[in-house]
Amino acid sequence: WESIGSRDVIIRNNRFIDCKFEGEYLQGVIESHTMSETAPAGVHQRITIENNIFLGSDGNILKIGSADGVEIINNILDRPKDEAILLYNSRNVTISGNKLTHSNVPLKIGAGCDSATIRVENNIGL
Repeated sequence: WESIGSRDVIIRNNRFIDCKFEGEYLQGVIESHTMSETAPAGVHQRITIENNIFLGSDGNILKIGSADGVEIINNILDRPKDEAILLYNSRNVTISGNKLTHSNVPLKIGAGCDSATIRVENNIGL
């Protein structure tokens, strides 16, 4: 719940199957954000989520907030209950080469995002 900001995080070549089971507190299989919805971009910097397989989630698959420099690349995402990817208070985000299936809301770009710096390209289902 409490921590300092993160830098240079790489999550690569993993399988996450039917994760996210504590709906009252957590919303994503992978979460990188602050507990404050007003913390600006840059608390977390240079995050790479690449070449992972996410199969099932009771909420989001990825919840990213207060981040600067995020790459979400070449992942397989399947069956999120909520938004597959939820962003807020973030900038310099690249979402590329991903494949999303069985999702009602693929991507939500929430408050505080610098939409001019968010690139969504070459994805299937997003």
